[in-house]
Amino acid sequence: MKKAIIRYEKVLYKEGKGIKILGWENIEKFFNLPTEYTNEPPAFYEMDDTSNTIKIIRETPKWGFTQEILIHKGQIIDAEEFQVLVSVVRQASRRLHNILQKNQWQGKGEIEI
Repeated sequence: MKKAIIRYEKVLYKEGKGIKILGWENIEKFFNLPTEYTNEPPAFYEMDDTSNTIKIIRETPKWGFTQEILIHKGQIIDAEEFQVLVSVVRQASRRLHNILQKNQWQGKGEIEI
């Protein structure tokens, strides 16, 4: 799998610093991922084929419940919250890597008929 890339721009936002999401690449779609990954936090994935929304699932540190965050192209996020989300995405990437290695589920195949 290629590494996911999120493109952004630094902007002023609500009297502070913000991050405007410009787009992303190499983020797997929900239906291409193992349910072991998508059913528990942390996880992130593209919602569907429109490529307009990614979902980040995390466990909130303060309360311990699962939170789902939708990110859209063009959305502006508080810079501090963006850093937290980047941390969650990194954790989710490591988790997915471990799941794929454990299940030996990786790459594409081809069948000749």
